[in-house]
Amino acid sequence: MDDFRKMVVDTTVHFIEIAKTEAAIYIYIWALIFILTATSIIIAFYLLYRIRNFKNADLIEKIRGPAPQRKRSIVRRIKRLKAFTSSVYLTLVRNSLVLFIVGIIMPGILLGSIAAKQSWLLPGTYALELNGTPTDSIKFARADLLLFVTDQALRGSLSDTLEVFDYALTDIQNNPKNILFSIFVLFYRALSGFVAASIFYVGYRIIRAVPHVRREITKWELLLEALLEEQENKMPT
Repeated sequence: MDDFRKMVVDTTVHFIEIAKTEAAIYIYIWALIFILTATSIIIAFYLLYRIRNFKNADLIEKIRGPAPQRKRSIVRRIKRLKAFTSSVYLTLVRNSLVLFIVGIIMPGILLGSIAAKQSWLLPGTYALELNGTPTDSIKFARADLLLFVTDQALRGSLSDTLEVFDYALTDIQNNPKNILFSIFVLFYRALSGFVAASIFYVGYRIIRAVPHVRREITKWELLLEALLEEQENKMPT
């Protein structure tokens, strides 16, 4: 029994020592990076699906039953329409904000972290270059890496606009010879483009939907005015 217990303890200690090695930590970090990336992609595309399926009619609450005919019922219907529309607007804005966080901010943090720790995470060819010269990331400050990530996000969000006008936030760019890091940059740009396009789409649809909602509310307000006018005309003078 003592021999078995000793074997279990020795085996456990052995695995703990393996788990604490640099190689194991390296695997943990890359696993965490892929998990966070996959999570961001799943959440982002789920929100993309919900946002892109938005229609003008979704801003108007669908209420079953006969149309209201009395003053109190019409007033209640108008209030419900306004409250429902406001809640839909709020949901769209909230989804867009979450989409921005999980689709641009979180992947951007991962990209910047990989660039900052490139010498350990991606040993070999430098991931970044300055003015066309491959440069070690340790020579860049955090602000420089932040500008690099922001520049990549804008290049993805604004398509080729920055390239067309030959504008950049920083002279730091990815080193094309570091294939793996360049793939990360390409993926980040593509995701930023999808997110930005979806957020612009939401803004456009909200602007387009405003007259549609106003017409629906105005219809009930006119009906209410007509009802009040009819009641006034029926009152004895």
